Parts: sequence; C-alpha cells; structure tokens
Amino acid sequence: MLATNALLDKREAIKIAQMLQSSLAKVISPIHSTFDGDVAIVLSVGGAKRIGMNTLAMMGESAVIRAVTNAVTKADGRTFVPSYSDMRGTR
Repeated sequence: MLATNALLDKREAIKIAQMLQSSLAKVISPIHSTFDGDVAIVLSVGGAKRIGMNTLAMMGESAVIRAVTNAVTKADGRTFVPSYSDMRGTR
C-alpha cells in the first residue's frame, strides 16, 4: 500500500497502483500465486501540492521494494514454513 498526501485523482491513483505491481514482481517470485495476496493499493489523502505521477511511482517503487525485502529478511517462519533467515542459518 502506498499512502500519500499528494493530490491524486482516481485515474492517477489507479495508474500508480498498476505501476507498483511491477515493483512487487521485482522482489516476489512467483508473483500472484494462489498462496498470497500480492496487490498494490494507492491512497491519496490530498492536501499537498500535485506531484508528477511518474515521480511518485518511482518513489513508491523504491519504498515497496525496501518494504518487501525488509519483511522477507525479518520474517519468522514459526517452524511451520521455513523463513529466509531459517534457510540462511542467520537465526
């Protein structure tokens, strides 16, 4: 999910969400399997000045990639499903 105070209309928010789907595909493989809920959502609360869609999408992409990478490396498999750190032996 990308939440911003940048002013976006519905069409712009949908386009940015579509663009962010590609960033998920850069860090999740396989993407959109039957076991997960890979989805990008964009929420604009408005209030701030208008920012270019491409600029906002690039900033969002960077944030999504960092968030997914952080979630994967910090996850705990809880002995049910081996986590990244379980498989790497870093726990």
